[in-house]
This record gives sequence, structure tokens and C-alpha cells, in this order.
Amino acid sequence: LGAGLPVRAVVTDSMPTRFETMLKADLKRKKLPFFPLGYFIPAIWLLRAGISRAEYKAAQIPYALAANEAGAGVPVLMIHSKGDSFIPADDLRILAEQWPVDAFYVEGSGHSQSEQDPRFWSKVIPFLKENLL
Repeated sequence: LGAGLPVRAVVTDSMPTRFETMLKADLKRKKLPFFPLGYFIPAIWLLRAGISRAEYKAAQIPYALAANEAGAGVPVLMIHSKGDSFIPADDLRILAEQWPVDAFYVEGSGHSQSEQDPRFWSKVIPFLKENLL
């Protein structure tokens, strides 16, 4: 999106909208504290991957959406389960209040299990047909 890749539409399912959310969820799952690990781990990621802080910032979803809006304007459909306890749906709600994405919430309690809600495909298929055909 942000780098101008030749993409005509984007659909996400239960995607964390911030790296911090993903890190908090993973540390919680492993029963490890966010403090102080949450402050050291991203720095280690960047150092090991050879990614600059500017590249890290540009890769965050809000910045990618801003670049998308300013450039290609690729349609974005973000789906999230209301009961996802791993990556909370509130993450998407906050993002959708600030950026032009089509946010769609399904019933369910699992992470990345949105397709189990019958409304999932009735939303995704028309979105893809409209933007890809």
C-alpha cells in the first residue's frame, strides 16, 4: 500500500493495526510482561533486520493508509471478530475512525477465524468482484 505496490484491493482479517498491539498480544500469550520487554524487543527487531526507525515508522498501518490515500487510493476492507481476545477489535475501531477503510465486524471469539461467520463471504466476495473485475 504505502510503497506503491501494484495492488488493486486489500482484505485483512484480524490484523493488528499497530506493532505494539501484536507485541503485547504475543507477550501476554507467553505469560511475559510487556514492561520492560516491550521497549527492548522492537529495537532488537530493527537492529537485526537492518531497518531504520524511519522505515519502521513508515511501515505502520496508519502511515501506510495515509500514503495510500495520498497516492493510489487502493480500496481496503478490514475484517475483525468482535470477540477476538488475541488482537482486540478496538484496535480496528480506533483506526477506522481516523482513516478511510471499510471496517467490518463479524461475530465470533477466535483470532483469524472471521470466515466462520456466514456474513464474511457475503462481504468479501462482492468487495473483490467490485475492485478486481
